[in-house]
Amino acid sequence: MISSRYRFYITAVELFNTQAKRNKLRKKRAFPIWGKSRLNDT
Repeated sequence: MISSRYRFYITAVELFNTQAKRNKLRKKRAFPIWGKSRLNDT
């Protein structure tokens, strides 16, 4: 059987990939913002 966590991980990745394909222009803008947020969190 596939664990619930594994299923959730797959669905999350699929949703992220679909959104990335839809928003190719936004994708370039989003990653730098995430990088900054990660640096601020630490």
